Amino acid sequence: MGYGATDSAQTTTGERRSVALNVTQVLPGEIRLGDMRFRGICYGDSGGPALNTGPDGIERVGGVH
Repeated sequence: MGYGATDSAQTTTGERRSVALNVTQVLPGEIRLGDMRFRGICYGDSGGPALNTGPDGIERVGGVH
């Protein structure tokens, strides 16, 4: 979830949004999410949480943008 821009002019910031993303790659110190073309982390989302729902149904912070 985040408050980032959804357009290149950055006129759509300030509204909380969320999207379900797949983990596409796990590297040391980095987890890549989404396709980074149509769905992914947006400008302005920095510092926000990447939430993960575990097998127990509890949502936890899995990373930070």
